[in-house]
Amino acid sequence: MREFLQKHGSEVENMLFTEWNMEDALRVTREEGREEGLEEGMEKGILALADFLSPEKIAQKLGVSLEKVQSVLHNGNKTAQV
Repeated sequence: MREFLQKHGSEVENMLFTEWNMEDALRVTREEGREEGLEEGMEKGILALADFLSPEKIAQKLGVSLEKVQSVLHNGNKTAQV
């Protein structure tokens, strides 16, 4: 075993670190995906509520800033016109 590790030690070490980094990268990717999904859902909700409520009421009901609502409405209108 000693001979193998002396000959291939750095390769074994790299494989161990790669596996750990891969797990960490996958966890981070999942977290980012959830955050993106929540953001997309929030934006769709804001656009759907815009047919019935004022921007101020949307912000109040969803617990987000008025600036966030206005930004989504502004960007959503641009997207719908394209």
